[in-house]
Amino acid sequence: MEDANRIFAGSNALLSFTAKNVRSFRDEVHLSMLATRLAETDAVRNVAAAGSPKPFRILPSVGIFGANASGKSMLLKAMHDMHAMVVRSYLGGDTLTPIRRQPFLLDPVCADLPSRFDIELVINGVRWEYGFQVGDGSVHRERACYFPRGRRVLLYQRRESDVEYGRSFRAADGILESVL
Repeated sequence: MEDANRIFAGSNALLSFTAKNVRSFRDEVHLSMLATRLAETDAVRNVAAAGSPKPFRILPSVGIFGANASGKSMLLKAMHDMHAMVVRSYLGGDTLTPIRRQPFLLDPVCADLPSRFDIELVINGVRWEYGFQVGDGSVHRERACYFPRGRRVLLYQRRESDVEYGRSFRAADGILESVL
């Protein structure tokens, strides 16, 4: 077994995933990979993040338990939906193509409400947050930030077509400069 006090510097880890109005989830569903005090010490992975006084105590795996049709598979599909939306928008998204999403269908009101996705990660030892709200025709909100020295730094945020870049990332011509 690994030493329980070992710190994984420069590691990558999923900290949390949150979704709302997605598939079988009308209300917010949240998956956290952060270990609680109840976690067995040998199972916890300590992941260092720049500027954080203590490493994140991460669980290396998760078990999702529940009755039949309680949403176990839907949580994984919601994670896949977020991934697919990000990849599709980058590879072939345009303003004329409808956004393929799976809102909660058992409440007719939800069809007109946006679906929301948020993820928190540690990538190469830096904590990142990314999230968006999307309807059938457009992205309503989107934001990305990171914590290079432990404090939140905005990369960009948008509401509908209004985009605001973080102070550190405004180029002279208004284009987001390279972060890496």
